[in-house]
Amino acid sequence: MNKYSLIFDKRRNERKYQKYRLIPTIQRFRQVTMIGILLTFIKLILLAQNLDLVGVIVLSISIVFQITIYVYIPKFIPQRIDYGFTILNHLLMIIQYFVTYEDAQDAYLYGSILTSLHVIYLIYSDFRFQIVTIFNFCIVRLIIAFVNTKFDGLCISFTIVTSFALITALYDLSVWKRQLFQYSSQEKHWHRVLPKLISNPFILFHYSKDIMNFKVKCCSNLINFPGYDDSVRKTENLRHFLKNYYIKSQSLEDYYFTRLKQYDKSRSILRSCTEQISPSNFQDSRMELSATLSEMNLGDINFLIVLDFNTHKINTLCQQTEQMKQIINQHQAIVNKFLEKQLRFIQVALVQDTNRFQYLMRMKIHHLYFTGKYRISNSFNLKLETTVTTFEFKIIFINLLNMFRKAYQYLEFIIEFQSDGDFEITHNLQLVSDFLIQLFQVIARNSDGQTSILFHIDVVEELLYIKLQALNFMHIFDDLNKNCLIRLFLEKLSSNSQIFNIDNWLCVSLYRSQKSIGQLITYQSSQVQPHNWMANKFQSKTMTNVEYLQQV
Repeated sequence: MNKYSLIFDKRRNERKYQKYRLIPTIQRFRQVTMIGILLTFIKLILLAQNLDLVGVIVLSISIVFQITIYVYIPKFIPQRIDYGFTILNHLLMIIQYFVTYEDAQDAYLYGSILTSLHVIYLIYSDFRFQIVTIFNFCIVRLIIAFVNTKFDGLCISFTIVTSFALITALYDLSVWKRQLFQYSSQEKHWHRVLPKLISNPFILFHYSKDIMNFKVKCCSNLINFPGYDDSVRKTENLRHFLKNYYIKSQSLEDYYFTRLKQYDKSRSILRSCTEQISPSNFQDSRMELSATLSEMNLGDINFLIVLDFNTHKINTLCQQTEQMKQIINQHQAIVNKFLEKQLRFIQVALVQDTNRFQYLMRMKIHHLYFTGKYRISNSFNLKLETTVTTFEFKIIFINLLNMFRKAYQYLEFIIEFQSDGDFEITHNLQLVSDFLIQLFQVIARNSDGQTSILFHIDVVEELLYIKLQALNFMHIFDDLNKNCLIRLFLEKLSSNSQIFNIDNWLCVSLYRSQKSIGQLITYQSSQVQPHNWMANKFQSKTMTNVEYLQQV
């Protein structure tokens, strides 16, 4: 901004400023012009009563000019409003010439009224036009004084001094108006600049005396703030956040009200700090957020909250890294335990001649058990729908059980296939084999000494039942139901992840087809009502399952 003319260095800013002051200036122009026209008309009537023909003609022309300016400039050339103020100010000087100085009261009142109108016109004019008007005003006043009164050097001196004082006051007023425009323009730029400067979610707000609460001025990614509700206004979301989040056992709302009390308008404030905030006054590291709290004194105090999700993500990643380290350590311990057990089997097999084959079979079973355990634990990598085959369950069951017979020769395994039906099933072969190995291994671990274990296999429609009976039945039953791996297998092979106890028989039900399980999962995840045909279909199968178990 130029120091003398008060014109902005950039023409674009000057055009914006003139446009910014145009609407309120036009409104005041019409109001004040009407007062000037009314005052001139009253003076015209008084001159007509005194038969002052020259005065009537001059003031009539002045009224015509004022009415023309009043109508034409605001409607057709509003950008020339400053010229209108300047012309009207000069037309008012004509009235002063016709003021009767013989009547002191008349001269005083007209002088006060005209001076007030002159000042009002000057206030709403731009500074360049103000200087021109004051200069001409001073000259005309002096000429009128010389014509109507005798020469007075003191009055002339006071007239010149007060004119310069008026210019100084109007200069300061123009500077303040232009600075206010710059401030409001910068405040509008925040909406565009701050989102580009700050990548994290932020909210800029201040205390509004109109609503007696905090009000949002600018924000970005407000949806990422905790507790955001898109059904309410931004200011309501801000208040909810300030009330429900705490800093050092103090709500953010109380914290900022405290800062307002400590606010000093005479000082320039630019304060920023990083704090941990949480949704309650009980600090919980899992719920904490890192936020940068800033304060700026730009005429009034403004608060800025920036959520630092990068720091939060780093902290979360550090926690996840520690958890992964613990999991890796646990798995390393499991692998180490497996290798130690394998080593014991090898050492025993090398020492003993008679039972060497038995220990080698145990080592093989333990290896299959271990790999099956990891395979089901990582079952999200196992695409069951693309690895389904049709195979004879009876053959798989007998082959695996024979392997356990060789490994645990002190156990007696008895198999009964009750029906002469078809034991073909459509499943993932590896998954079924791993399940049977896990099942047999749990049974072998809970069976000590000479123990007979009876298996009863049966097929009813789409369900295949495996029933077990042994002396240590309850130990096996409890261990199987507590085994997480067994439940994982049953979730993929059966409609029920639990093992039943029916009249001292341990019972496991498997679907013969992987497709049936897929349909059941689809039904359970949908919102189909019980009267739907699919619901009735699976409900009838479930009833068949229960009825069959009750018959055992």
